[in-house]
Amino acid sequence: NAGVFNGPVRINDGTQNAGYVFTSDGSGNGSWQPAGAGPQGPTGPAGNDGADGADGATGPQGPTGADGATGPQGATGATGPTGPLNDMLSGVVSSAGGVLNGTGFTTASIGAGQYQVTFNTAFGATPAVVVTPEVIFAQAANPGPYCLPSYDASFGVPFYSCLDDDFTNDLVTTGGSTNISNLGTGCASGGVGYSDYTGVGPVTVNPGQAFTVLATPQGSWPEGYSVWVDWDNNGTFDAAEQMATSGASTATATLNVNVPGAQGPGTYRMRVRNSYNCTPAATQACGFGCNIYYGEVEDYYVVVTGATPMTVAAVNTVTPSGFRVLITNLSSIPTNTKFNFHATNK
Repeated sequence: NAGVFNGPVRINDGTQNAGYVFTSDGSGNGSWQPAGAGPQGPTGPAGNDGADGADGATGPQGPTGADGATGPQGATGATGPTGPLNDMLSGVVSSAGGVLNGTGFTTASIGAGQYQVTFNTAFGATPAVVVTPEVIFAQAANPGPYCLPSYDASFGVPFYSCLDDDFTNDLVTTGGSTNISNLGTGCASGGVGYSDYTGVGPVTVNPGQAFTVLATPQGSWPEGYSVWVDWDNNGTFDAAEQMATSGASTATATLNVNVPGAQGPGTYRMRVRNSYNCTPAATQACGFGCNIYYGEVEDYYVVVTGATPMTVAAVNTVTPSGFRVLITNLSSIPTNTKFNFHATNK
């Protein structure tokens, strides 16, 4: 039954009341503590760490890494065996036995007019073989212009070119199937020392044949002669195309011309030049001659006919690996002729 009391109260250390006991710290401060409780002991040592927690959930998958470098290429496998040829093969073979066009075969001349054609790869079965001669077309005449001769006119008329009787008066050929005959021509008109006589004749011959040019000078002076034929039809008379010569004489010059055996059919220009008292050199078909003052030049045509066509006499010994051909008339044809073949299983 406590009343209100104003003023200090002295409570002894250890006084109990209603289950509590007063405890002082000796310096005038105190507090009520539950009865029976001692003072707070010192802090005990730290306990052991608790067990590790469970693993967290797996995170999402990271991005795909870059491709690794390409490994080295493996070795090439061995080539398989070549299969049989089951289609077709064509080629062109010269009359001398060489391959002119085509691949996949070889050739050999095995006798007069006989040829062996061997396929590099055999057909799967015996092929059908057709052989035909190559058509040779005649060359047209080269219209020129061809080069002209030159003369030194410093002595004045009539002392240059053919004006002082240094000319060919008659020219004929022999040995051709047709021949040239050009008589009494005298000096070229105007004294130019050149005449185009391609409208006279021509002389007609076969490949490998010879013909003769007979040139008769006016007779007052000794004249030397040279003959050229433009066999390649290129519009010039090359030194190698000088075909015949004769020494200076007042008599008729005999000039033998040999047609090349491989010459194809066509029309070719022939030049005949005379010079006073000397023989024109191989390089003097044009310009000044061996005598720069006196002489004359005349042009004609030589026609080479197509020889007897080659004949395919037989195609035999046909096997999947090749065949043989027999050609006739080889002795009468140019060596630049050829034949075609076509082999097929189709």
